[in-house]
Amino acid sequence: MICAKNLGLAIGLLSALSSAPALAKKPNYPILNLKEVTNQVTSNSLAPIQASSQIPNPILDYFHKDQGITPDTLRFVHNLTRNRLEPTPRIRPEDAQDLFTMDIAQYVQQVGAKDFQEAKVRYYGNLNFDMKSLFHERPFPYLSDWGSLFFPPEKKLVHPAEVYSKDFAAVDYQKVSSTYFDVSFQDYLDSWTQSGMTTGNKLKVLANGDSFKEKLRLIQDAKKFFIGSVMVFGCDESSQKMIEALAEKKKQGVDVRLILEGAHMGIAFRKCLKMLDRAGVDVALSSETFKFIGLDSTMHAKYWIRDAEEAVIGGQNIIDAQNSSSGFNHLNRDTELLVHGPAVTDLLGEWVKTWERQHGRKNQSVDPYLILHRKMVYDELHAGLRGSENYTKWLNDPALRMNGNCRVLVQGKQTERYRLSRMMIALLLASKSHVIMSSPTIQFDLARDPSEQNWIDFFWKTAIQRSNDGVNVQLLTNGIDGGYGEATMMIRRKVVAAEAKKKKLTTNMWKKIGLWIDRGAARTNREMIQDLSRRAPKMGIWNPFQYIHAKQLYFDRIMVGVSSYNLDKNSSETNQESGIYCMDENLSHQFDALLLRDMVNSIPAISKNGL
Repeated sequence: MICAKNLGLAIGLLSALSSAPALAKKPNYPILNLKEVTNQVTSNSLAPIQASSQIPNPILDYFHKDQGITPDTLRFVHNLTRNRLEPTPRIRPEDAQDLFTMDIAQYVQQVGAKDFQEAKVRYYGNLNFDMKSLFHERPFPYLSDWGSLFFPPEKKLVHPAEVYSKDFAAVDYQKVSSTYFDVSFQDYLDSWTQSGMTTGNKLKVLANGDSFKEKLRLIQDAKKFFIGSVMVFGCDESSQKMIEALAEKKKQGVDVRLILEGAHMGIAFRKCLKMLDRAGVDVALSSETFKFIGLDSTMHAKYWIRDAEEAVIGGQNIIDAQNSSSGFNHLNRDTELLVHGPAVTDLLGEWVKTWERQHGRKNQSVDPYLILHRKMVYDELHAGLRGSENYTKWLNDPALRMNGNCRVLVQGKQTERYRLSRMMIALLLASKSHVIMSSPTIQFDLARDPSEQNWIDFFWKTAIQRSNDGVNVQLLTNGIDGGYGEATMMIRRKVVAAEAKKKKLTTNMWKKIGLWIDRGAARTNREMIQDLSRRAPKMGIWNPFQYIHAKQLYFDRIMVGVSSYNLDKNSSETNQESGIYCMDENLSHQFDALLLRDMVNSIPAISKNGL
């Protein structure tokens, strides 16, 4: 995860190297061919895992190149320490995952569970967890590209939703009742969060690298302007495609402006700033980081707007770990939304306010956008697309209450400070049946004096209360498979590159550094998870098989929230964050499919020894 803490990462890595003992000689692990691996996996597994009938040929290497690897020449190192099977040379993770399949419906029936989620709870609940390695014990060898899953990740869910989780049974949105449909509740949110609801928005989920492709499409389609706000804009191979696209639009006379995080861009991405400047992009650097003590006030809001007609909002930076993610290649698992409708106008208004605060002497005036925003709000009011006087009409009609009714919220120290925090807590308190949430990390301190607790403490206290009251609360957050996010991904690439050049010392060095930072991040999150489990024993807590960066909240399968807001103190108290909360039937169906697959490809944070 790219955040203020990463400013000390380099110091930590040097410390790890200087304090670590001499690198141990690599053990002589067995080398197996695919037939031997198939025998190991299918004969020792307690689940109906079998070799796939559609094995790729040729098999691409880790960098998606054809190196002549075939099923006959593919080899695996059996890492006996971790009891896992590692392809050698490294191959594309998706190809490794496609070597085997598992019949989930058969496994559920075999173990007598109500659904696959319960079957996994039984499986991992019978295994000890080691707080040193941060892994469960393994009854049989797993492929390394499965992460901690005992089965190959499910890319496509082929069974009815109830086979995977009974919590995802069909909802009749024409008949369901909810506090979220109460006019008085929405009026309360207007006042409590200083926001307003709009209707008729069209919404599409953008998962992983699909969001980057959509941003490139927005740039290509821009006729008047393309503006955005993002914490980090990198200049790796994939990110340079966006810089080139922005430069081309600038040549065509399109206004291109970006608000970026000053400290991160100025310290770690100075080269990228120069590239954007040469492309003609008007960049305003947020200076909030240095205005407050602790380097913890980060411009973390992330959204993009084309011609005031459509927008993308979520939590992705412009870096390869997000741009190139398939959702299965051990890069960031992330979610954003494509938005058409009056919510885009609200985002434009928030961008205008931020530009007014952050622009420097060299930046252009924001006045044309301010005038455009006022005109659009006026037109939408007269068209009945916004305004609390319309809430009764929208919410009392089953055909309209789930028709793209959205709120856009931006919070920070220099804007309405706690809008998102207040929104999340209000929605938690109003929930009746289900809450599903995801965050890279979690943070709270409920042991300190209540007078010293902050908004994220209030959020977790409320989540615990709702879980103990009988609401089905489920949390997705990172374990050892996620490691330290983008830093872990960078180190993995270093390992693969060193292996390809047969540089054993360099390979072992990067592996040691990677293990150190992965365990540090996973141990910190596991301690939070253990505290949460003690306070809310019925809460389901899940660790995805790779790094989850998505900040998602889903209330009663009615209210969908996508934002840049991590469930930690910085997001709740100091950062500038952006988010959108919507009631839309089509969006709920999209979220059902997305979150169900996330949960299928996660392991429960439980164990036989209670760690």
